[in-house]
Amino acid sequence: MHQTLTAEFDWLPDRKPARINALHDAIPVGIAVLDHELRCLRMNRRMGALAGLPATAATGLPFTDVWPEAEDALLAAASLALTGTVVEDIV
Repeated sequence: MHQTLTAEFDWLPDRKPARINALHDAIPVGIAVLDHELRCLRMNRRMGALAGLPATAATGLPFTDVWPEAEDALLAAASLALTGTVVEDIV
């Protein structure tokens, strides 16, 4: 799945990912991008602050290790998201 996501952005010039990363980190809400096994591919600075660690430290970790309190809500939302259902406001 990660390869598919990467391939979708291959057309972007090299400078655009830096802009996207800057925008992602400037958003005032916590955002985490997870793979189909719920490992953290990326999270923004706000999510890192909420989880109590640098955003880059979470890369590759199961999100339930990053934020154990979110496990029940995350697992329920993941089963819906993996079927293509849009899931919002996971708290």
